[in-house]
Amino acid sequence: MSISQSIMGAERIRRDDGGCVSDAAAQCRTGCCFLLTIYLVCLVPLFAMGQTSPTVHIAFSSSAFNDVNHNDAVAAFRVWAKVFTAEQNIEAVPKPVVLNGMRDIREALERGGLDYVTLATDEYARVKDLVAGDTVTLGVVAGSISEEYLLLVHNDSGIDDIAGLKARHVRVLSSARASLAPTWLETLLLREDLGRGAGFFGGIDSVLSVGKAVLPVFFGKADACVVTRSGFDTMVELNPQIGKHLHSVAASVPVVPCVICYTLHIGDVLRKKISGEVSRWHLSRAGKQMLTIFQLDGLEEHRVDVLSTTLGLLAEHERLLKKVGLYPDDGTGPESPVN
Repeated sequence: MSISQSIMGAERIRRDDGGCVSDAAAQCRTGCCFLLTIYLVCLVPLFAMGQTSPTVHIAFSSSAFNDVNHNDAVAAFRVWAKVFTAEQNIEAVPKPVVLNGMRDIREALERGGLDYVTLATDEYARVKDLVAGDTVTLGVVAGSISEEYLLLVHNDSGIDDIAGLKARHVRVLSSARASLAPTWLETLLLREDLGRGAGFFGGIDSVLSVGKAVLPVFFGKADACVVTRSGFDTMVELNPQIGKHLHSVAASVPVVPCVICYTLHIGDVLRKKISGEVSRWHLSRAGKQMLTIFQLDGLEEHRVDVLSTTLGLLAEHERLLKKVGLYPDDGTGPESPVN
């Protein structure tokens, strides 16, 4: 079972629209677990260089953007690519290709067919040996590259810690920025030897907005919810009563939910071109459109050590799972017991 699937074990979970999904991958990623690869074929005009440039492969893992319409994302990328390549005096023909799951992600990276790839951070942790180890590009939201998660309950619930949620109903935000929330929540359980989410909670609902997570707790229709701190703060600004009646029983360390990284196969010239463009996306209309669709304010390059806390959480989760006889699925096979 993958990190994103872990919280529900093998049980089915309910969606907020009344439907059912088979596992918590849908809870965290809404029908994801596949890679959307957009091949941007760049040809430098013969009169400029005397030869064609190498093909540039830019990939997006849809698990990093589970709450984004894929068609809109592809359309926005095409518009941005047209503007970017025109500014660089090159031509572009975007060609979308879909690859499914971690197995395909790893195989594509091993084949050397990608240059620049966006991954959820738990995916990155499993293929970091196949990408550049010096810098990563990170999305910025409300001035921050990271998110914090809150486990919220009502003041009148009498619940003071996660142990008090035994057999209770929890709603978990499902969004790109909340992609590590199930991992964090299960880590809390495993730290306290409370077992796994499927056997501990009375039910877990995946919801696609902060309001659908928070308001049922506020009105007593759910016992707890997991949301981003930034999302909760926004709701409190809009309705201060929410902040007066709900409180957190646990808060995560700041985590980076997804990363954009260069692969080992990208050439220096191409990397320099992309690196120079990253911080300028928000300055053009096409770049703003793409950032808006991906729900980002901008992009920043950072040294990889900025991921140390996030990778530490993922490592702890895997270690605690092994302690109870399970391996997190790496996407290349079924979950295996520890021998």
